Amino acid sequence: MALLVALAHESNDIIRDVAQSDDLGVIDKKLAPETIRSQLGDLQTEADRRVEARILDVLRAQYPFVRIIAEEETETQQTAAAGDVSTAPPPTVDGEVEQMPWNGNTPVESSRVVVYVDPLDGTNEFASGNFELCTTLLGVCVDGKPMGGVIGQAFFNLRRDEDGKAHRDDLAATPGRVVYGGPGVGVHGLEEESRSSASTSPQLIVGLNRGVRDERIEPAMEKLKSSLPSDQSIRISRGSASGWHCLQLMEQKHDVYLHLRAGTKKWDTAPGEAMLDAMGGRLTNVAGERYQYDGNHHKNISGVVASLCNETHATALSAIEGVVAQYVRDTDDPSVMKV
Repeated sequence: MALLVALAHESNDIIRDVAQSDDLGVIDKKLAPETIRSQLGDLQTEADRRVEARILDVLRAQYPFVRIIAEEETETQQTAAAGDVSTAPPPTVDGEVEQMPWNGNTPVESSRVVVYVDPLDGTNEFASGNFELCTTLLGVCVDGKPMGGVIGQAFFNLRRDEDGKAHRDDLAATPGRVVYGGPGVGVHGLEEESRSSASTSPQLIVGLNRGVRDERIEPAMEKLKSSLPSDQSIRISRGSASGWHCLQLMEQKHDVYLHLRAGTKKWDTAPGEAMLDAMGGRLTNVAGERYQYDGNHHKNISGVVASLCNETHATALSAIEGVVAQYVRDTDDPSVMKV
């Protein structure tokens, strides 16, 4: 875990370097490499490629027998070219992070471990210039359960002008951060101050994906609103980045994250689930079941419901039950954890 935290810091530097360049190197993974659609598709940038190459180069050298599932390599069936990163030494780890009781300080055979790597979560947001929503996600799972998560956020509290634009000088001056944790060690790197919880707030803030066209959203929001006290309203916050949504939950800036259909992958949710677990929260599918992170099934085909508050999580599940029932594949979803 200490190595992953160090790699997340390096990833922040790489992402910041690419963001300040004149060319993000955007391609669409589903089309020819030289083709870019006018509308955002399944994009990949130079930051995705460079970050993943660096992480895989270091992890496979240090832990050759651990299974690593990386987004770009998995989806394109190609290992990103390491370039000059292959000759760079591994980063120096933080001794305090290394000494934390990860997994209860219990030794684990490599065959029981899967590491998930999303080099740049929120690639479409990155290509659109919404840099603060973009993160590097690293999750360590033991026996199919997330036990450690790392979220590197290259741009934190990014300043924008009146037109909403972030200029190159602002990109250079905006610090990044790394948030990490898991069961037994807590979560580190979060903002100390956050808004009050849903129980005292006049609004329930719901995080939704920006780009998903889903006919379930409107009726689900209506059901959720009807389940709240009469003096509490709903405010929707959109962003196409699971890692960012999990950060908002952990800092109590959002109350619940909903993704009511297939779309996210295990590398999107493993880090956030580990840290939400550490804080007493929950991340499940829309039927309230946990996913199995064993490296065999990458898609979260039954959606995602996540919250730091178990009561809010239960309220959301109950409210959307009738809306999503006809779509939920909880009985034939091979990636649901069997309890």
